[in-house]
Amino acid sequence: MKNKLLVLITLALAALTLYLFFQMFERYEEEDDQGWSRKALRNPYLAAELYAREFGNEVTSIDSITKFDDIEGISTLFVAKSGQIVSKPRLDQLLTWVALGNDLIVAAQGGSDWYSDKVLERLKLELYATEYDGRPIFDENGNAIDYSDSPPSDKGNESDSLLLSEALREYNRIVEAEADAESDEKKLSPEHRIRTYEDGVEPHQLTHLRFGGVDEGLRIEFLPDRAFDVSSYSRDDSSNNTDGSDSDSDGSADSDQNSSDDGLLYPLADNVIYMRGGSQGVNFLQLRFGRGMVTLLSDGDVFTNENIDKFDHAFLWQVLAGRDNRMAILYATNMPSLLSIMLAFMPELLAAALLLFCLWLWYRSGRFGPINSLQVTTRRSLLEHLFARAFYFWRGGSYEQLLTPLRSELLLHAGRVLPEFHHAEEARRVALLAQASHQPEADVAQALQVSSSHTESSFIHQVTLLQRIRKAI
Repeated sequence: MKNKLLVLITLALAALTLYLFFQMFERYEEEDDQGWSRKALRNPYLAAELYAREFGNEVTSIDSITKFDDIEGISTLFVAKSGQIVSKPRLDQLLTWVALGNDLIVAAQGGSDWYSDKVLERLKLELYATEYDGRPIFDENGNAIDYSDSPPSDKGNESDSLLLSEALREYNRIVEAEADAESDEKKLSPEHRIRTYEDGVEPHQLTHLRFGGVDEGLRIEFLPDRAFDVSSYSRDDSSNNTDGSDSDSDGSADSDQNSSDDGLLYPLADNVIYMRGGSQGVNFLQLRFGRGMVTLLSDGDVFTNENIDKFDHAFLWQVLAGRDNRMAILYATNMPSLLSIMLAFMPELLAAALLLFCLWLWYRSGRFGPINSLQVTTRRSLLEHLFARAFYFWRGGSYEQLLTPLRSELLLHAGRVLPEFHHAEEARRVALLAQASHQPEADVAQALQVSSSHTESSFIHQVTLLQRIRKAI
């Protein structure tokens, strides 16, 4: 009975404790912003990709043009940097694809001293630098900072006059101010930060666009330091809409489809559907190209993760991307390597280089191992040469080759000193030589005898006889 009572008391205390816990403590959720994910850091157009999927598009993001092969399977292509199109065959492929009724959206990159923008050259356009010196600098509240009234300061003299401790205190004050401003900015909601930023942008820096089917105009903040030079296009109001009036919802317009003399599939003059810009120049341009359309932007950053939520950038992205389409985003953060470009566009050159390398290997592989060069430091005398040659014959057993010169020299000398020697028979020659040298006829006959078999002792004995006879006559 007591055990049951203790159990009941324990359960009652546990229930009371739980009740008091839930009454005294309040549950809440707090979000900790850890920054962008790795995928967002790698893909600056990830927000545009996710937003395009919201209105029914199948989107593929590619970081290099060398990985982009299936162009026939898409209907809209966004190229974040026109400088990624580096070859004429690739550009011809894209423009042929556009002429079949597809849409190409290109953010112009512009040329430089060491490379040219193939897209702008082909479309007879130029991206020039305006007189604007950059965007204004805003503080944490979104207000533009004006440094024009700030008094000039002599940094050199000021730094010389400050002591080290004062300089450190000034540096710490600046770091703390920046950290406080960063902390205050994080406390603001995203909507408040965007509204504060938009309020700090001057109206003349915006480009106002209007499209058919859209009730109000769109405000787009293109970079004001660049604009298109459209002087090569016709300014006929019947074909070119430059005043911001409504155009077709899909940006299309009727135009003649005639071949041109400059290699383009369709003429460029009078093909401008719509162009618009800010106070610095034209920033937005749409061209009819066959049954498709090319949209050119002077600034592709309007669709990046940092800027797509500002002004009406997201609405413009929705208008250009369309609905229920298959589209691709070529954001091109990774510049393709030279080898991959050559494999894609110049395979013949690589094959020729490989063949040349193989021929060089074949030429250099005529022999194996190091080449030992013979370095002669002293010149050998004639006596050493004769001795080496005689020793070679001696070791090879060619005794008659050693005896023949000695025997021939003896017979030649005997013919000069003995008158009857040349016309005498063999036996008479032996007798004349024995008489002149005072040697036995048997020894003379043995010295003049030619034999195919010799021993070392017989060879030495025969040489001795020949030398003795030669000296005697």
